[in-house]
Amino acid sequence: MEGSSSELNGKDGRVNKGTILKGTVDYVKELKLEVSMLRRNDELVMALRNENAMLQKRVAVSVATS
Repeated sequence: MEGSSSELNGKDGRVNKGTILKGTVDYVKELKLEVSMLRRNDELVMALRNENAMLQKRVAVSVATS
């Protein structure tokens, strides 16, 4: 977590609960963004695989008719 020790620790020296919660929320947001990006990448990979399969069929047909 970022910040000085006075921001992280309360008067009694323990870690500030608000700081922990904010850090947790920020981390969850980062994870959600990463999941979204990974899903988008997966969609792109599937689209490319489908396109590759179609192109391979076209090449096979073209070679077979030559």
